[in-house]
Amino acid sequence: MSQITYPFIVVRLFAAIYQREPLHIVQGGKAMEVSRGDSYVRHPDPLLPDGSISPDCRELLIEGVQLAVREKGFRMCIVWGPKSCTFVEKESVRDSDEPPSGGLKLETEFPIDSPRVPRASVMDEPVDIATLKPIRH
Repeated sequence: MSQITYPFIVVRLFAAIYQREPLHIVQGGKAMEVSRGDSYVRHPDPLLPDGSISPDCRELLIEGVQLAVREKGFRMCIVWGPKSCTFVEKESVRDSDEPPSGGLKLETEFPIDSPRVPRASVMDEPVDIATLKPIRH
């Protein structure tokens, strides 16, 4: 059984299709980045003595993820622990005790570094949802 490291970001690619992004916590000047495989939050005092994220670092993380949601077009959720998360939308932030679960894991990692392709463009050509490759008939 693999051990889950908190916090991490869940990116909603499509309905019931999610991608988990590990999150690195670094000490230093304030910065936040959500990028495929290289997401991080950097803060002068990121952790409290008990190892949990400091309130100021948590706020920076939420603001950074909300900016990424607005720029990239994917809904996201920060999972703080087994029973704690923050759902982040373009115009709202909501804490919950029910982190995302279930869904489909893709064989191929979906590129979240660029803005989401408009839905109309996706429908122009059928795509295999497991591999994200075009279906040719």
